[in-house]
Amino acid sequence: MAQEKVAPAKDSPLFATGEVSVSRSALDLLTAAGIPPRALVERHVSGDFGLVGVHAARENLQAAQTGVRVLSRYAVGEDGTGEVWAMTDKTRSRTMLFDPREYGVAL
Repeated sequence: MAQEKVAPAKDSPLFATGEVSVSRSALDLLTAAGIPPRALVERHVSGDFGLVGVHAARENLQAAQTGVRVLSRYAVGEDGTGEVWAMTDKTRSRTMLFDPREYGVAL
């Protein structure tokens, strides 16, 4: 199912990332898919929030301006069943790429 675009991705970042970290499981998924972590971070800060719904994408755009947490979801792997999430905290001091299954999130 195609996701509706809320806003076009921009060349300049919408918000700062702070320190970027990648969990071991997310790094394994990205490496297997041939996706450099930086590529997802660039999508995240440009407004391409991946698999989030329209409502969440709008909230992310507002959060980018108001200083609230921003969360993106990206499909990885040939079959698209793996996911890596990107989350930037409200202080913009840290961005994490992680496999949501590490935190008990059912996909």
